[in-house]
Amino acid sequence: MLTDPIGAWQRLDSPVAGDPALLSAIPSAAQELLQTYSPVCGAQAAYRNTAGPGEAEIAMLAFGSVLDALGFYAAQRTQDAEQVLLTSAAYRDAGVLHVHSGWYYLRVEAVGGPPVEKDALPADQYLASRLEVRLPQQLQLPRVLRIMPRGWVTPMTVGYAPTESLGGELRPMAAMTEALVGEADVRVQVMEARDLAEARVWYTRLLEVALEEGEVREAADLGVEGYFTANGGRRAGMLQDQFVAHLWTNGTRLEAEAIMRLVGTAIRITRPLPGDEERECPPMPQIE
Repeated sequence: MLTDPIGAWQRLDSPVAGDPALLSAIPSAAQELLQTYSPVCGAQAAYRNTAGPGEAEIAMLAFGSVLDALGFYAAQRTQDAEQVLLTSAAYRDAGVLHVHSGWYYLRVEAVGGPPVEKDALPADQYLASRLEVRLPQQLQLPRVLRIMPRGWVTPMTVGYAPTESLGGELRPMAAMTEALVGEADVRVQVMEARDLAEARVWYTRLLEVALEEGEVREAADLGVEGYFTANGGRRAGMLQDQFVAHLWTNGTRLEAEAIMRLVGTAIRITRPLPGDEERECPPMPQIE
């Protein structure tokens, strides 16, 4: 991946590869995320632009799943992040370009003057665009993302992280996103368990937390089980198959339940058929 050269960018030394925790290009704040998302390997290299001023440091991490790569990418995104146009999901935050593509995460930090040619891409965006095409392409999103409402899975909203919704030490991983529906802010979080039995344990705990905070009403038309509460904002919970969905909104109960029904329907229509198991192991890239 980190070949020499990349266009006009010449590598300054041999890449450093191995344990992601030993890569100096990964800052300390991001190092703390490695235990949560467990990348399997990493590499970094420094480059210099031979056609003008500029140096860049590139780090690349490979993860065991698409969701772990997404989670590491999203966990570093702040309110100041700005989306960058690439084929892959990308944003620039505090001068660093972060890219997520399938099982991989790229971090590109470039310093120097403006592009030499008029209308040329910024250095970090150019380097990322040359690297992302070398990565194996993801055929489809993981199911937990495919069941989100259409158009809600964007580079600037989607995430994957341990949830605190269940209280205590029970913190399963959850996919999450948010959107503006009319004038209402809506956040959706979906946890995928190993099976219905584990999902029911999570849902029961989610319901217990809601009951501890006040009145809860049954929502009989949501999934296998569902509820609605207006404690601390309007919230809804739903159990469907091996998934537990949780929604927050400042909109109406009707809006909340309508969105949850969309998620429940998506879960049912995406049930895998025999032989349709999702691939978690990425194909290895072939670089000539």
